[in-house]
Amino acid sequence: LALLGRATPSPAPLVTQGNLIGGFALVGALAWLAAPVRRAPSACRGAVVMALAAIALQSVLGALLSVRHAVAACPDLGGCAWSVDAALLHPLAATPPMLGEDIASAGRQGLQTLHRLGGLAVLA
Repeated sequence: LALLGRATPSPAPLVTQGNLIGGFALVGALAWLAAPVRRAPSACRGAVVMALAAIALQSVLGALLSVRHAVAACPDLGGCAWSVDAALLHPLAATPPMLGEDIASAGRQGLQTLHRLGGLAVLA
């Protein structure tokens, strides 16, 4: 985790996402060690696991949004494109150089829309 931290931010999304996931895993492990030993009902455990997985996925998508320079793609709440460029989702592909007109590209707007929809799903 320390090595990934020294390499972050990186044009390779896997480095930034690995650092984020490693940090979450460390916090989760410390919380697990500090938690009192008692069993919750299995339905409750399943809901907690699903909620934590949704939060982790939303955080990884947020890191990808940052690495792909898509944060400024949609400055307002409406008007974002719904198309997601699969190349921008690939964790091993380096972020291509960006020109000024590429900031609001349809692929970056799609990432922003996907992240917003994920936020609504986590909220629900």
